[in-house]
Amino acid sequence: ASSILLHGDLDNALSTIFAFPGGFGTASTYMPLPAIDPSVAVVGLNSPFLNAPSAFNVTLSELASLYVSEIRRQKAVGPYDLMGYSVGGVIAYEAAHQLIASGERVSRLLLLDSACPALVPPFPLSLLDFFDNIDRFKGTSSYKKKMRDPHIVATLEALYQYTPLPMPDGCSPQTLLIAARHGVDRGMNVTRPAVNELEQIVLQWVLDDRSDFGPGGFGWDRLISGESITVVPVDGNHFSLM
Repeated sequence: ASSILLHGDLDNALSTIFAFPGGFGTASTYMPLPAIDPSVAVVGLNSPFLNAPSAFNVTLSELASLYVSEIRRQKAVGPYDLMGYSVGGVIAYEAAHQLIASGERVSRLLLLDSACPALVPPFPLSLLDFFDNIDRFKGTSSYKKKMRDPHIVATLEALYQYTPLPMPDGCSPQTLLIAARHGVDRGMNVTRPAVNELEQIVLQWVLDDRSDFGPGGFGWDRLISGESITVVPVDGNHFSLM
C-alpha cells in the first residue's frame, strides 16, 4: 500500500487520520473533502493493487494488514485514528481490529456510509451494472467511471469471504458513523436488478431512503460496543456523500 498527505502537516499535527479508500482503491476519493482542522493531518491510503487489480488475490484481512504496514511506516505507534468510505470503512474496521490485537490503541473510527459486514452483504454484480445505468449522483457530478471496475469486483470478492470478529471487550474505539439519508433510487422509479433474498438486504440499504438512525449503527453494534457508536445522518446518497 502507499499513501499521500491530503491535509495538514505530519510533523506538527496533533492528530493524524488515516483514510481508507472505497472500492476503487484510490485516495483521490477524499480529494473533495475540505481540511478538517489545521492541527489535524489526513493521510489518504492507496490500495497496493490500484494499478494491478489482476494481482488482487488476497483476503480482506490480508489487505487490511498491508494497509496497517503503511500506517505504521507513517506513524510507528498509536493511538491511531482511522476513517473509511463504503467498503473502505469495513477495511478500516479490520485494520483497527488488527492494531488493537497487536497491543496498539485505536482512538477513533470514522465510517462514511459503510455497511456493517455482519449484517449487510456485499453489492452483487447486478447492482454494479444497475448503478452504471442510472445517474447515481443525481446530476451532482460528471463522474463517469464504471462501477464494474476490476478493483471493485476483486474487493467485493474478498468481502464475500470475510467474517468479521467483534472488538475485544473494553477496546472499542469511539466510532462515528456518517449515514446518508437518501437512497440512490430516490424518485427514479426504475426497474431494480433481480437478486436473491440475502442480496435484497443490501439493495434496500443502498437504494431506499433511510429513517432509522438509532444507536445500533445499522448493525455495527454487533462488532463495536453500542456505547461507543454515534450515528450522524446527512443529506445525500451513498455516492453523492463523497
